Amino acid sequence: MRSAWVCTRNDVLGNLAVLLAAVGVFGTGTGWPDVIVATIMAGLALQGAWIVLRQSRHELRIAASPPDVWRAAWPDGPRPERLVIEGAGDPREDY
Repeated sequence: MRSAWVCTRNDVLGNLAVLLAAVGVFGTGTGWPDVIVATIMAGLALQGAWIVLRQSRHELRIAASPPDVWRAAWPDGPRPERLVIEGAGDPREDY
């Protein structure tokens, strides 16, 4: 879910930045506004990737940990035994 939010945010900001760059290029007659906006967009992409990777590493660490770590991480939240879908088997057996 976080990945969808980060990507959507970056798309909106990128589209607005491209419009501003077009106005800047038209107004100045140079390509520098385009280069500046491209650099900003690259930074947004790298920041978004870092956020998603950090979040996914955290979730993988919790998912691979023993049940007592689950309880510490989410006292009132998901438990490994709740993640078993009836008829689908235990997801922990897939690893």
